[in-house]
Amino acid sequence: MFVFDEDVKAVSNNYDRFGFTVTNTTISRQKNNAEAVFGSLEYSFLPEVRVRAGVRYTKDHKTFSVPYAQSADGTPLPLTGPLSKSADASNVSWDLSPSWQVQPDTNLYLRIATGFRAPSFGAPTGTQSIQVAQSEKNTSYETGIKAELFDRRARVAFDVYYYDVSHQQLTAVGGQSNQTALINAAHTIGKGAELDFEARPAPNLTVNLSGSFNQTRIQDPNLFVVPASTGAVTFTATSPIPCREPSLHRRQSLAAGGTLDRRCVSALRRPLVRAAKPIFTPIGPTAAKSVSSCTSPKSSSPPLAQGGVRIG
Repeated sequence: MFVFDEDVKAVSNNYDRFGFTVTNTTISRQKNNAEAVFGSLEYSFLPEVRVRAGVRYTKDHKTFSVPYAQSADGTPLPLTGPLSKSADASNVSWDLSPSWQVQPDTNLYLRIATGFRAPSFGAPTGTQSIQVAQSEKNTSYETGIKAELFDRRARVAFDVYYYDVSHQQLTAVGGQSNQTALINAAHTIGKGAELDFEARPAPNLTVNLSGSFNQTRIQDPNLFVVPASTGAVTFTATSPIPCREPSLHRRQSLAAGGTLDRRCVSALRRPLVRAAKPIFTPIGPTAAKSVSSCTSPKSSSPPLAQGGVRIG
């Protein structure tokens, strides 16, 4: 059983263009009560085959309000009401995970699972009231293999996965008024593969090689991008999202999602004096990442490489 109770207040100050003088202050409050019950069961049909299953029921209630919003001179801010909203949600999620020990040192597995995120709130502005993003749900599939090699001097793990998030909660920021809005995308599809290999070719040397491929796509025929030059926009789940360039958003990748990641880390352990002091030498090129839902050249970061030595 799980019980959660939260009562949070947040203070937001706006400053003048020089950043020294407070122009207005907003205080928001969120109360969240959630309860859940869950259980799991594991059964072995054969010594090499076992299945684990679990189920969870969640009930969530949230309220969001803005009890205080005033300018520095005491004048109330012209926010769009109502200044208090609530949301209730409940969900049954589950997972199923069979595994098969093909050999004493080799295992195949499959996992199907569902997930849930309760509604979220966004603070009101002068042109829009408190925003409410509806619940999001996801279904994920993963299958892979794990094995130990060369008399357990090496191990390898490989998996492929696919997931579908319905009504994913996203934040849209932009337009000439630089407003922030909560929206729901009809579907977000993700798929990829991961590989991890670790070996110990010498008693004091460990080498790890890993890599992953990840691809995400927003699939929503009513969600798209228009140039920011169109001016201030009031967002809804189906209205245009301001961006620096006109491009369809319904097939856009998620922001901050690296597509290809590869790493190589070696660890050399040598005893120094009387204490064993390991020396690690990591070498890790990482993936280029998108930092915005727009596809302009400025919205992506270049690949990074990191190296160094750590003693201790």
